[in-house]
Amino acid sequence: KRQARDDNTLLVNFRSWPGGGRYPTTVWRPGEVLLDRYRLQLPDEVSALQVWNLDLLVLRSEHAEGGDERLSAVVEGVPDGTAVTLTRLRVLPSASAQPPSEALLAAPPAFGPHREVILRAAQISEAGAMLRVGLWWQVEQPLGDDYTVFVHLMDENRQVMAAGDDIPLRGAMPTYYWRKGDLIADEYRVPLPGDAARCGCWVEVGFYRADGRLPAWGADGRPLPDAAAIIGDWR
Repeated sequence: KRQARDDNTLLVNFRSWPGGGRYPTTVWRPGEVLLDRYRLQLPDEVSALQVWNLDLLVLRSEHAEGGDERLSAVVEGVPDGTAVTLTRLRVLPSASAQPPSEALLAAPPAFGPHREVILRAAQISEAGAMLRVGLWWQVEQPLGDDYTVFVHLMDENRQVMAAGDDIPLRGAMPTYYWRKGDLIADEYRVPLPGDAARCGCWVEVGFYRADGRLPAWGADGRPLPDAAAIIGDWR
């Protein structure tokens, strides 16, 4: 299933009897360790590089109430619902998410102590009472941890007027899973405050976690103030 926040969309479903039906659970013996193999066909179309959960469920068919009953899962002696996440998989997109030429930044900023991530392109547009901010991150080296992206609408006094902070792809592509060579295409939505139109504002972006922000660098190699890169204005 998809790992985006609040998105439990079932993307691939495979059901099988153990051993392909040749060794049903009714003949299993205490202490046995069984090896079973399954092949799952990925969808033909995957919109973006993202992380999916690989979940395991055990069903009992045609029980007294009708339909399939999910058996409870117990992990290290603790009840854990009815599904166990075996692993999280990086799933490649069907097509490369190249940014439009008009979104390319002439002086791309970099983020991380060793400039691990470069912001290659950014695009700002208005959609009703929201700003849509498209970002394209090029990964030079893994960040090795989970960071949140901040997207702030700032006023002329450098005060935050509105924010659209989030984990990349709404949780579907955490920075921990970014790898060298990845191009991460993402979009953030910033709610416009009622008085935003009465002042000159700009949009700044960057990364943070509990212990602070990742360093940000200009294309000239100099550190950026407040570890934030200004990607455009909105008036």
